[in-house]
Amino acid sequence: MVFSRIRSLGALAVKKLAQGPLADVPRTQYLHSLCSRIQSSVARPQMHQYFCTTAAADSSKDQNEEKTINVTFVETDGTEKHVKVPVGTSMLEAAHSNDIELEGACEGSCACSTCHVIVMDMDYYNKLP
Repeated sequence: MVFSRIRSLGALAVKKLAQGPLADVPRTQYLHSLCSRIQSSVARPQMHQYFCTTAAADSSKDQNEEKTINVTFVETDGTEKHVKVPVGTSMLEAAHSNDIELEGACEGSCACSTCHVIVMDMDYYNKLP
């Protein structure tokens, strides 16, 4: 239950961040600050954890415009179903919201290996993290 809630919050955060282009943020100050922290943490135990984030999208753009991608689901019998999916949605969520039967016993937390997605286009496959 906890993993499901954490996954949902993470998916919501990704969806909100993906609603528009990210603003460019100068990184020189962050890098200098990070290097200083690394050097000082070598001499003494680290007491805090640091992280970086990016700026939100420009608020002047229309927030009602949601970016979508085209996804083709291929059933075991070979039939194809073409759907538009909002950016940031997991393939398991996209399948379930479009009435495509795809088992995910762990609700997409990558703990059970019951759901499988095969990316056929090599260009898109190479873009996966």
